[in-house]
Amino acid sequence: MNERRTVAGAAPSVDAPAPPFGRHGPDVVAVMHVEHEQLRSALRALRVAPTPTRRGVDQLIADVVAHETVEEELLHPLLHQLEAGRSLRRDLLAEERALTSRLVGLRRSLRWYRRRRHLPAELQALGEALERHLHHEEALVFPAVEGHEPETALQIRGTWAARARRFTPTRPHPHVPQGAGLLFVTPFVALLDRSLDRLVGRRLLDPRRGRARR
Repeated sequence: MNERRTVAGAAPSVDAPAPPFGRHGPDVVAVMHVEHEQLRSALRALRVAPTPTRRGVDQLIADVVAHETVEEELLHPLLHQLEAGRSLRRDLLAEERALTSRLVGLRRSLRWYRRRRHLPAELQALGEALERHLHHEEALVFPAVEGHEPETALQIRGTWAARARRFTPTRPHPHVPQGAGLLFVTPFVALLDRSLDRLVGRRLLDPRRGRARR
């Protein structure tokens, strides 16, 4: 995996071990496991920082949004084919709504100076919600997907996971319907987000190349 640059004063990027490549690409579950550890580490770094920077918090928000969008597109459809998969997906979507609410609160604390004092509490609440969600996926979703999908299909989905991040939003959007799909609503929301990022000078690390997006 390429080493990612650290933004001064921000949470350091995590150079987690790259998932092993198979004949058709990396296993999607291995990719998701690596991203889970990256999110946990980035959040821990922000929570122990004396003063979390806006750049670091922005990066964490964008990474959580991208990760959840890709998971929803690549893993959630498989749950419909599993016994009790629909109820599991409902639980996951409820957790993701709670995460989105926490991300919105975190962005609000960043925007308004008087709310900056709430950042530590917002980061703690986000951490608790995120950990519950990640543990739920690791304990129930990933084993179910691995037991259902053939190895080749998992590797193809893993390849798409890296590509799909180019089309994910960078901000939480609580009013966008869940499951809207990368091929429909999501690209337009992502285009709007990335245009706004350039307009306001919000530079995020490119997950593909490990450097700031231009």
